[in-house]
Amino acid sequence: MLSVDDARRRITAMVEPVGIELVAIADAGGRVLAREVAAGRDLPGFHNSSMDGFAVRASDLAGASATAATRLRIAGEAPAGSAFAGVVEPGTSVRIMTGAPIPAGADAVVELEETGADGDDVLVRLAPEQGRNIRRAGGDLKLGEPALVGGTVLGPAQAALLGALGMAEIECLRRPVVALVPTGDEVVAPGVEPGPGQLFDAITPALTVSVLASGGRPLIVRRAADDIDDVRRALRDAAGADFVVTIGGVSVGDRDLVRPAVEELGELDFWRVAMRPGKPLAVGRVLERPFVGLPGNPVSALVGFEIFVVPALLTMAGRPGWLRPSVVAELASPLSTPAGLRTFARARLETRAGKAPLAFPASGQGSHQVRWLAQSNALLDIAEESETVAAGAPVTAILVDHPLAPPW
Repeated sequence: MLSVDDARRRITAMVEPVGIELVAIADAGGRVLAREVAAGRDLPGFHNSSMDGFAVRASDLAGASATAATRLRIAGEAPAGSAFAGVVEPGTSVRIMTGAPIPAGADAVVELEETGADGDDVLVRLAPEQGRNIRRAGGDLKLGEPALVGGTVLGPAQAALLGALGMAEIECLRRPVVALVPTGDEVVAPGVEPGPGQLFDAITPALTVSVLASGGRPLIVRRAADDIDDVRRALRDAAGADFVVTIGGVSVGDRDLVRPAVEELGELDFWRVAMRPGKPLAVGRVLERPFVGLPGNPVSALVGFEIFVVPALLTMAGRPGWLRPSVVAELASPLSTPAGLRTFARARLETRAGKAPLAFPASGQGSHQVRWLAQSNALLDIAEESETVAAGAPVTAILVDHPLAPPW
């Protein structure tokens, strides 16, 4: 059996970013910029006022003060969104709004609160320095300068910059398409009345959510029955995706048909990992696509997807090395784990002021117990050599309810 770390490295080594596509800026949140973006214009594009006030010639106000105001004639107005057509001549000023272009002849803006109106004149009680309250063209970014580097994950701030540069679309790395292939006669889709011995498919809906959260696009393939021909059919249906994930059928039973079908249509690299839950894990390539076969128990499948598939999808989406945050917590009660298997125990973390969080292991650690999984917010990462972890011991807790983040 491979170790968890070796298995994860081998799976991630199978993949790479899957291409580039144009994305509307408004739809680009969380996407990864494909290449460097250079400014196609100065930002701001013109000298403008950072204040409501009066555009003036600083030399006209050299003697102005709070006790000796200087009178200037108001020659016009410059509202935001349009420009004053004339020139600020000596002895004049222009009423200006925030963001409006600086009129020709003006070299400072006196804020409104430092002035007072007097008919067609303004009384200025301040001697401004040249450039006061003026945003210079290109002061933020000059034409041709790098605006964003390739590999940037786009959020609201980056969207604001691209929008300010007038960009409506941007080249992003394409989100990988992930085929999810449920298998087994015993599984029916939610909403379908199960027959004797059948159960609802809990895993496909859960993995659909996980794929989306990992930057991928799910492709749900019609469930494969316990028939080798139908398993082959499902794998062929999945071949249009960038990554193939099967659910169930990877153990050693007579009806575990995924591994033999993969070996016919591709190649199997390995199929067992020294971990619990989720020891059966088939990995290889099928029809030239990276492939991971997850076990059919819900907890095993979801933990396996989190530990092995999520890092691969992040690499394909341009976010290699991203991961869930983790903390060191204090175990609230003893926890027994199987020797020789790295265990990911479900737990509920509770924060404490000034202390490490307290980790309460879920009462149900069975690979079928989705209730306890749903009530947990962490996976406790217990080393292979441990058999019993005492109450009060420090444990690494992976915060599965937190978003994926760069490894900073």
